[in-house]
Amino acid sequence: MKFFGKFLDGIQSVYFNFHYLPLKQAIKLPIILHRASLVDVKGKVRIESNNIYRGMIHLGSYGVCLYPDHGIVWQNHGGTVIFQGKAVIGSASVLSINKHAEIVFGNDFRNTAALRLVASRKISFGRTVSLGWNTMIMDTNMHPLKNRLTDKRSSGGAPIEIGNYCWISTNSIVLPGVHMPERVICALGSLVTRGIEYESWCMYGGSPIKKLKENIYRDFDDDEDETVYDIK
Repeated sequence: MKFFGKFLDGIQSVYFNFHYLPLKQAIKLPIILHRASLVDVKGKVRIESNNIYRGMIHLGSYGVCLYPDHGIVWQNHGGTVIFQGKAVIGSASVLSINKHAEIVFGNDFRNTAALRLVASRKISFGRTVSLGWNTMIMDTNMHPLKNRLTDKRSSGGAPIEIGNYCWISTNSIVLPGVHMPERVICALGSLVTRGIEYESWCMYGGSPIKKLKENIYRDFDDDEDETVYDIK
């Protein structure tokens, strides 16, 4: 069974690369799929990097035992997905991309498991953005509301922009219209909304979200708990 799974991953990876990428990129197999459910493979995928190599992008890779090894659901109704470098999107994740949407993953994008991403407009991530387990990001409310007095209809959504070196922690939800500068931390379980001016080197959390700490950041080169990783 394990051999068959790896064989199927290989077949799907080859198909995905040659379906979406130009030949010179596709033959390098830069995108590796793990247990992928390809619900819809319309739209475009672009890799905007001077250094393209095999396995620079992993979609659905198993990384943590807290979530099942269910790979990734890819549902692209016609939008554009841009990778600007290496990226990992972990197991039990879903990417749902509307035909008018654009998603930009900056170089060194990181997610270990259970990302839920719904794009209808534009969602962009800067360099070295890390999203915790079970994070949901939506640039649409799905169902616009109306004012009963004027009958005016709301827009239903707005683009999302996440800056360089941001960390959005486990069980957080990012809603339409959020614009976040570089080096912002959102604590576990945050409801990340617009209507607040996010500042670099600060931690935010809660619902409603508020600033919790200042002059703090995640050093991605020195961020492992010594007890968890048995560092001596």
